[in-house]
Amino acid sequence: MNELHSSKNVHLAARLAEDAFESPYFKETYKYIRTLYDETLFDWLSKRKLEKTDDIKIAHALRFADILSHSSKEKYRTYAFEIISKIATFKKTILILNL
Repeated sequence: MNELHSSKNVHLAARLAEDAFESPYFKETYKYIRTLYDETLFDWLSKRKLEKTDDIKIAHALRFADILSHSSKEKYRTYAFEIISKIATFKKTILILNL
């Protein structure tokens, strides 16, 4: 039941991860998360930038991370961990700046 019934018998999770990773929207979303993280790391006093984050894009990045984390490919799981780590870092920074 976890497999697509095709000639290759590709697992559904593997196919979803492959499609997600190759998606132009994933690449755009990943770049957005990476940029926010870099700004947080190198310009953490810039509260205005962090307050204007796109919460929908962040939610989509977390969904991509969820999908990629179920892949059997280490590269995809690494991207998933990286996304989650970066979001946690800049979200924590937002909380600290709002104190």
